[in-house]
Amino acid sequence: MGKDIARRTEEFQARVTQFARELSEEMFPEGLPEGMTFTELEEAAVEVGDEVSRTLIEGRVKARARSDTDREPRACPECGGPLRDGPRRDRKLTTTRGLVTWTEATQHCPRCRRAFSPSRPSDEA
Repeated sequence: MGKDIARRTEEFQARVTQFARELSEEMFPEGLPEGMTFTELEEAAVEVGDEVSRTLIEGRVKARARSDTDREPRACPECGGPLRDGPRRDRKLTTTRGLVTWTEATQHCPRCRRAFSPSRPSDEA
């Protein structure tokens, strides 16, 4: 899986570079504002990059949460009893790039009264 991600990252590099150029022209159509320091330019670029990163992460987490909803109920890992669908739960996680939010399904076991969030096997993470 790691090599596949690396290959995809390389493929998207040209698109990201073009997007960055277009965004730069849109942000500063007349060139850099008078008196703008390199540090201020760098901070603006980092904010945009963080938003792109945060949006990418959030989009993938939300897609995974939606696909987990379609999975068949599994057996309780505690007692082996059948799990039932529970209420959806809002989640928030502060990443190094900002806040990411999503809603995930929950399941509960009426036999042992434990609640769980569906998760994928570790090799799919």
